[in-house]
Amino acid sequence: MNPDMSEELALFMAMHALDAAFRRVLQSIKLLAVKNAISPELVETSNAFIESVHDHIKLALRKTLGEANSKSFAQFSTNLTEMESQLIADALAAEQATGPPGQNQELTLANFAGFRQRKTEDA
Repeated sequence: MNPDMSEELALFMAMHALDAAFRRVLQSIKLLAVKNAISPELVETSNAFIESVHDHIKLALRKTLGEANSKSFAQFSTNLTEMESQLIADALAAEQATGPPGQNQELTLANFAGFRQRKTEDA
């Protein structure tokens, strides 16, 4: 834990990351289903299982946090999600802007290699 970060902030960040991970797993499963990479039956059972685990964790955390902190976390998570979405939109817009004027540039994994490298160096 960062010594400058409060215990509450560290807990909220960990909870937000866990919640985001569950959402991304569910989105990934849906994408695989659209691409016919996995069967509809597997999608249904996987989603039900993942949502069940997620709900159990959220319920336990809500009980641990209490009503006031649960509301504070919900607002924190909403704000952080909005900031993440804006950061992604800005990064994609900047990447699109580097292409030739008037042409839509296809984003490829190569476009993100530099970002991944910078992210690793920053850590």
